[in-house]
Amino acid sequence: MPKNLYGLKIKMFEDGKNPCGDGMVNFFSYIKEELKNKIKSLGIEQRFRDRELAKFVEGADKMSWLKHLTEIKFDEKLADQDGTMATFMKAYKEMLHEADAKTIETIRQAAKEYKIKLKDIAKLKGTHNLMEMSKEVSKKYSMLKHLDSYIFGWRWEEHKSGSTITDIENYINVVDICGTN
Repeated sequence: MPKNLYGLKIKMFEDGKNPCGDGMVNFFSYIKEELKNKIKSLGIEQRFRDRELAKFVEGADKMSWLKHLTEIKFDEKLADQDGTMATFMKAYKEMLHEADAKTIETIRQAAKEYKIKLKDIAKLKGTHNLMEMSKEVSKKYSMLKHLDSYIFGWRWEEHKSGSTITDIENYINVVDICGTN
């Protein structure tokens, strides 16, 4: 924010000239420029695209487990930290940008309100290729697609501390270590 902020009537700026000299700027013009700078410096467009792709994969068919297992830091419990599942879950978490989620969404909304055109986000690639990784995970850990989605719904609290999670963890560890499903 500028050191000094003075209120002036908007009508004073209607003819395109600054009635107070070159040292003063329209507050909304200032905000718009600062917002553009923030978008560029924070890489908001890429971060937003990453979040969008991560949410898409999370909502994909037979992936209802992803969000819930990520919340309980399931990937940290796996025996093979360089395995397919651990790598996929780490990439998913990274692309969610959870620590910056509010900032990303707030800046994106403000850009929309100030009519700041962002890059064509749909053309940006994700930081990781989650779609390809999810196909690999589905193929390698084929039993996961048979998990009933109700486990991760209203009964999640019951299952997340029970044997269900241990069984899933054991299955993934066996597949990773033995190299077969």
